[in-house]
Amino acid sequence: MEMRVILSGCGTFGSVYRQRIVEHKDYELVCVVDKDARILTTQTSGVIGTQTLEEAVSNVDADAVIITSPTGTHAQAARYCLENKLHVLCAKPGPQSIKQANDLAFLSHVHSRACVVDYTMLNTPEVDYIHSVFAAYNPPYFMTSLRSVMGPPRPEGAVWDLLSHDVATFCEFMPRGIVVSSVKCVANRRGVTATLACGGMVVADMEAEYACDEPIKRVSFDIAAKNTMVNPVVKLTWNQNFREVSTRAEGANKSNQEFGKWPDPITLALDNFLFETETIGKEFYLPVATLRMQDVTRVLDALQDSFENDGLEQTVVV
Repeated sequence: MEMRVILSGCGTFGSVYRQRIVEHKDYELVCVVDKDARILTTQTSGVIGTQTLEEAVSNVDADAVIITSPTGTHAQAARYCLENKLHVLCAKPGPQSIKQANDLAFLSHVHSRACVVDYTMLNTPEVDYIHSVFAAYNPPYFMTSLRSVMGPPRPEGAVWDLLSHDVATFCEFMPRGIVVSSVKCVANRRGVTATLACGGMVVADMEAEYACDEPIKRVSFDIAAKNTMVNPVVKLTWNQNFREVSTRAEGANKSNQEFGKWPDPITLALDNFLFETETIGKEFYLPVATLRMQDVTRVLDALQDSFENDGLEQTVVV
């Protein structure tokens, strides 16, 4: 049976989501929401259109809401939908504080509804491959993730916009049980640098430089028994620009895995959302999306604290 969805937000990103929903065999678009009546006239062909999410939820029979409205509205909209027992797929960054993340996680659990943030890179085939590599070699391991900033740099959104995928990547491959306890960072309009620690052990370095001709982001993961990466079991580099994963494992030759043409990221997000909605509520199941949302927000919250304090270097205890 098709999942009946309400699309909240019909801007540039929302319009792409609308097209992918219509094309997807497992989805039925039943309503679109946008406060701008002029936009609604171009998006409501064949479906109901409303200017408020409340009106849509009250009057439309739906299973889920996909939120692509302005980022500042995401947490409040997601909360409202979960309270009304609807699954939620939210464009990044999702919640913008750990309090919001915990609140949404609680509602997701109470109502047995999925609450998923679309961290695009995590839906790609590379993620499954990297997990298989790490499954074959127990930590310690070392990983570097590289990608250019796509589109015009937005310094004012450095923390929540430009870095959110990369922080999500970090949280995806952190072994469970290792929780970031502090973030030492400098965040300002020129870029972001951050060192993440678990106790006294550095576990990741992050850098986003965008005040230059070719903005780039780099995230390094240092999951080691010691703070010095002397002999990691496996070293891995994920070049997201070229979709290539290079691996050098202990006692083995270096290997390169190429993944060819980019898959459509929104279609992958929709597929992943279906998985989350089908598995939530089953016995002993704690949604991966819920854990990730809390982990990612915890780190982003600390980075945002630095940014709001004029970029002065500081250590934020998480």
